[in-house]
Amino acid sequence: MLERFIVPATLALFLALQGADHTLAIAWALLTLGGLLAVAFGMLDLQRPLSDVEKAIGCFLAACALSMALGVDPRRSLMLSVPILASVLICMLIARGRYALVYPAVAVGLLAAALTQSALLALATLRHPFATPGEWVADAGAAWLVVPNDIAWMACLLPLLAIAAGRHTGKALLLLLVAFAELCLVVHSRTAVIVAIAVALSFVALSIPRPWLRNLQLTMMIAFGSAAAAVAMAFGAASMRARWQLWHAAWSMFLDHPWTGVGLHNFVLVYRQYLPSSVELVDPRTTPWPHNLVLEIAAECGLIGLIAGLYLVSCVIRRGMVLGRTTSTPLHRAVFSGFFGLTLLALTEASLLRQWVWLVAAVLCALLVVDSRVYGNQENEDRFAATSVPARRRGRSARSQRSRGIDA
Repeated sequence: MLERFIVPATLALFLALQGADHTLAIAWALLTLGGLLAVAFGMLDLQRPLSDVEKAIGCFLAACALSMALGVDPRRSLMLSVPILASVLICMLIARGRYALVYPAVAVGLLAAALTQSALLALATLRHPFATPGEWVADAGAAWLVVPNDIAWMACLLPLLAIAAGRHTGKALLLLLVAFAELCLVVHSRTAVIVAIAVALSFVALSIPRPWLRNLQLTMMIAFGSAAAAVAMAFGAASMRARWQLWHAAWSMFLDHPWTGVGLHNFVLVYRQYLPSSVELVDPRTTPWPHNLVLEIAAECGLIGLIAGLYLVSCVIRRGMVLGRTTSTPLHRAVFSGFFGLTLLALTEASLLRQWVWLVAAVLCALLVVDSRVYGNQENEDRFAATSVPARRRGRSARSQRSRGIDA
């Protein structure tokens, strides 16, 4: 009887303990123990065929592994890839667990982690009221946070936490958005505010029942996000010029290592030779990532990584189309809003060096495929094909022919 709580408890505790640096070791121990107990008690469905999203995740991980093996420093790549293993385990526990408490466990864990990190940041501001936001983040000891913009991971999950309020989801989302905006003001993160607003708007747009209006709202939301990003760039001209130099270095690195890249997490070892002279350099500090996830994957994993990443994105979009025609729920809409937030962050901030990038993406992917245990991936695809426009036309044509036969 108690074994049904093994997986939910493991998920909730592991995610909750991601809030502070000092609890990460405990979190790893609990994740390992919980995974072993889940397998021992048969609480993981390992017989179900892989869904398309799971296959795409496997392809992307294989591309990362190949780039690590053929990169300039395989040992460094391997040592910095610990979050990948955690992400794989989390994805398996969510997507293949034999239990019905997946969302409550994930929501409780993520909320606890967000509150812990926010509290640690607040304590850091009280200890050093005249320090800079970067110094507060460094002093806070909050896991996942390296720079102030890293709090944007919370923005991607605001709808996921808000839907726990049920009929009061809208009010809960508004309250969470206001509270998060206050945190962003404290640490001076414009990027996080932009992502939070865009994620909230995308969730509202996806919740509109009429397709044409939903598409209109999505278009307006994307335009808003682009305009807000442009405004943020204008206010941070120096930082954006520094990003342009990093992006140029990443692109040049890709052109010199087009197939497998320089190896996962090895951007920092090579990028300086592609930067302009010290006179033209905007930011002389060492920057371990190029502030653009697509260019980072291209530079570090090459074409194989780009192709695998595009395959994963296409499978996620396909899955969304299937769910939109069959079993779309507030949970699915919250997940896709989170993916939209990750997409925005991938343009200027996210990096594969960040633990939250791997874990948040793993949670969202797993929640996207978790109900395939009930419906089956193939059945969903068949249902999508049956409800497509050509299928409906064929159905109307067949009914028309039958009615003419009856009339004759």
